[in-house]
Amino acid sequence: MKIVAFGDSFTAGEGTDWDFVDKLKQKADYNEQKYFHVIEEHNKNHSWVRYLGDELGLEWRNFGEVGSTNFRIFNHFFEKMASSYYNRKSTHFIKQYSVNKNVGLIDHFTSIEKDDLVIIMWSSSVRDHLPYFPNIFSTTGPIGTGWSLKELYDLDAETSFRWRKYSDENKQVIDYIKYDLKEFMEHYFKFYLTELHTEEYYSMLNQNYILLLQKYLEDRNIKYIMCDAFESMVGFENKNYDKSHFINKKCYWGFGKETIWSFLDKTGEDVFEDPKYDHHPEGQKLHPNINGHKLIAKELKEFWSL
Repeated sequence: MKIVAFGDSFTAGEGTDWDFVDKLKQKADYNEQKYFHVIEEHNKNHSWVRYLGDELGLEWRNFGEVGSTNFRIFNHFFEKMASSYYNRKSTHFIKQYSVNKNVGLIDHFTSIEKDDLVIIMWSSSVRDHLPYFPNIFSTTGPIGTGWSLKELYDLDAETSFRWRKYSDENKQVIDYIKYDLKEFMEHYFKFYLTELHTEEYYSMLNQNYILLLQKYLEDRNIKYIMCDAFESMVGFENKNYDKSHFINKKCYWGFGKETIWSFLDKTGEDVFEDPKYDHHPEGQKLHPNINGHKLIAKELKEFWSL
């Protein structure tokens, strides 16, 4: 049995040790791409996933990704299940037909097995790309309409929305976005936020993420915990759309009542990263520091033990 976790920066451990990152940046040969995996590994070794593994005496695998969306978290799980399925099929074939019994055996550390504990820590809903925004535009941005609800209603939202990265090799498409569509979308974005944006849409979307994943895990007899990192996934004003009674609250920490961030905040302890390192708008919810990650681990251990 091992812990297999999926999430965003709250799971990946960003903010646990900025001093370590600062020291790397002082190196003469430093560049972000070269040291990305060094920083990633260091952060994950100080994440709640590692500390929960210590608490429960289990191996752990952290698939958290900085900046991840709920769409990515949801699909990342199934990508790993596909890898696990392939490994199991390969192992069965090799055990029957191969002379070398060690070739192609399941990599236990990267496969998800029935006795594992899968933990999903969801991110901000507004990071998901919107299906009613042009795809050629949405795919040039890092996220959907914002990194979080706080930023969505902040002046910084327009700045974030303007940021584009062009990887399409089709120059005609790039020029069209740069000199035509981008300008329109910036104006439309203001109209969208004031006249069309509704959190009901995201609650509906998230409800479907949660329930499909829940039903799949239960159908496959895989143990799981879900929780919200810093924003609630579901909150309907129109109760006709609310199907949250189908959500298994016994396996969903704090559902509808608390997020991991709010749990840490009310402790009153030193549980968040130093604000001087944070690049988000003022007042944004900070990442947990090492002490915060240890408290998350203890809380999830207690929830799992109930």
